[in-house]
Amino acid sequence: MEIKIDERELFRGLAMYETDQRKMEYLENLLKKNLPGEIRKLSFQLLADLYKKKNWYGNAAKYYHEVADMAKTFDEKINFFMLTAEMFIKGNDYFSADDFFRKALVLEKKSEKGQIKVKVMAIYLERAEYFEKINRLRNAMNTYQKILTYKPSLEDANKIRDRIAVIYERLGNLGEANHIRSLKDAAIQAEREKTELEMKKREDESISEEKFVDL
Repeated sequence: MEIKIDERELFRGLAMYETDQRKMEYLENLLKKNLPGEIRKLSFQLLADLYKKKNWYGNAAKYYHEVADMAKTFDEKINFFMLTAEMFIKGNDYFSADDFFRKALVLEKKSEKGQIKVKVMAIYLERAEYFEKINRLRNAMNTYQKILTYKPSLEDANKIRDRIAVIYERLGNLGEANHIRSLKDAAIQAEREKTELEMKKREDESISEEKFVDL
């Protein structure tokens, strides 16, 4: 049987507890009951927010996922799929994170799909920079390399390669640092050649059009 509780009563009950731990216990006990749909969704969201605040990212991801599943609009689902993915990244579970990024991508409008990719790379970049800041260099390097799998622009990709090269140097691996820089140079050269070919193609097309007009 569904219990009668509204949003005001939910927050009133939550306010009775001073610590985050007790608030989480209150919400978890409440979720064991047969709640109205919107109150259940709100309880999951509040619980996820509390776990996020305490840096317990696995549980935060679990509850944001519950919210996403209960969301009624695509925009809301996308938002909570992205939050779920972000929590998995912060919990170092990149495989699960990518799964939820894909779910968000499927629901997003075609014109906005590029923005999902930008947001994803920004979340990974923040994590990589955090690892670098606390001197967990291999974690930082792996995360920077993860960003490259999303095929950023040449400029952004080369900035990432520069960071990876510096990390290899800090780890004492000069050979890999030089290899990464050679990949950067090769990417620049390939882009230059591509641009030159496109310019030549446009010139050839322009010449052909002029000849056609002369005829």
